[in-house]
Amino acid sequence: MTPAHSEAQTSFNKKRLKVNMRQIGHELLLHSGDSTSIVLPIMNELNTYKIQFDSELTFDPTELAIIIEKNLEKGNTTNEYIVEIEDCQSEEIIYSYEASLVSTVTEIACQQRIQPKGCYIIHISFINQEEYTSYLPHFMIGLLLLALLLLAYFFKPAKKLHQPNDTNIISIGDYLFDNTKMTLIYKGDIIELSSKETDLLYVLFSNKNKVVERETILQLVWGDEGDYVGRTLDVFVSKLRKKLAADSNIKIVNIRGIGYKLIE
Repeated sequence: MTPAHSEAQTSFNKKRLKVNMRQIGHELLLHSGDSTSIVLPIMNELNTYKIQFDSELTFDPTELAIIIEKNLEKGNTTNEYIVEIEDCQSEEIIYSYEASLVSTVTEIACQQRIQPKGCYIIHISFINQEEYTSYLPHFMIGLLLLALLLLAYFFKPAKKLHQPNDTNIISIGDYLFDNTKMTLIYKGDIIELSSKETDLLYVLFSNKNKVVERETILQLVWGDEGDYVGRTLDVFVSKLRKKLAADSNIKIVNIRGIGYKLIE
């Protein structure tokens, strides 16, 4: 329902309620034995309707409740409302009941205690009717915003996995490098590293974007083991390149005659 249509429907409902109120006033006059007096214009303020007369009348609480209930049912109106009878002279409420608290009109207070003839104003207030009408557009907007937030949450780009509390895990591009477990993790896949590959990657990462001389790498990774030959370092670098190939932003560059540099 468009806002314009909703507003038009609300306006129509108010007009229909005024017709119901006038009919209630008419039948109360007849029940009081008055067929000549008139019902004054129905007044409406927010969710309360006011029925006034140009003459005095008397009423029986039971008949009052029956007349009101019958006419409101004709208009398919909510059964949650409060009826108040105001004395015109004292402006005090001399009688009232809440329809939502009674299942039948026989349960209302002061049944068949006919009120003396006098000037009365009948107030019928609908519980939450107006508030519901005015807040409905805001409620729909709230639902729309909630739906958009849920969509944004479920379809947001996946963040890189990280474990900030574990100092052994290092982010290298799209990879997670665990130098304790000697593994690389890429999008959930675990890539095993040898101890030398782990040490070599750690040395290069610790000096990322800087050139590390060959002699320094050999000393830090192989130390005094003496089990490497001239091309051993190059072989291990080649292995690391293959294992890091899934992220094109990571490169291990050979600086000819000097050493290697890890670029991230």
